[in-house]
Amino acid sequence: MTTNTREYSRAHYAANRERYWESKRRWRAAHPEYKSPEKPEVRRLINRAHSHVVYAIKTGRLVRPDACSRCGVRGKIEAAHHDYSKPLEITWLCVRCHRQWDADHPKIKEED
Repeated sequence: MTTNTREYSRAHYAANRERYWESKRRWRAAHPEYKSPEKPEVRRLINRAHSHVVYAIKTGRLVRPDACSRCGVRGKIEAAHHDYSKPLEITWLCVRCHRQWDADHPKIKEED
C-alpha cells in the first residue's frame, strides 16, 4: 500500500480514468445550467491572467496587501482584473468589494 497520498491519488486516477471522465460527462449532461458562460478562448484568457498573478506573487513581483484598496477591511484580499489581456494590471479588493466591482464593471462583453 502506498503511504504517500499524492502517489495513491495518481495511481487511483490512472486506474479509473475512464470511469472518472464518464461520470463527469453524465453529470454535465444532467446539469446544463452549470455550464461555463464563457467561450473556451475567453476562459483560457481568464485562467492565464489568474496564473500570471499567482506566479507574480510567488516570485515577489506582486505583493498581496493586508487590506482592501477600496474599503480598507482586512482579511481575504483578491486581485480584481480590469482587463484579462493585461494580467498584472489589478486592483486589490476584499471579497465583498470584488463581487460588487465585478457587477459594476463587466469585462466580458455580451454579443448581440
